[in-house]
Amino acid sequence: MADGRKIQDDSPITIRVVDNKTRCVREIRGTRYQAAGWQLEDETTAVASPLGGEVECPLTINLQDAKGNILKMRLQLGIPKPEFRSNHFLD
Repeated sequence: MADGRKIQDDSPITIRVVDNKTRCVREIRGTRYQAAGWQLEDETTAVASPLGGEVECPLTINLQDAKGNILKMRLQLGIPKPEFRSNHFLD
């Protein structure tokens, strides 16, 4: 990495996806192994979703490492813009 920080082997992380009312939509735990890469375990599938299928956007993804560092990302859903295609070639 450019800033010299390095993720230690066996460093667990927690990834939580929450909706705009801070209700947990999904929780994933992960551990990084040098030989095998990231091993992820979906904690949400072990129990039924408390939301009953109702999720209110925007969603926020919170990633927390073992040291307590948190990275937050907002997920914004949108409609992809169609690409402009022309059948005409420039001479």
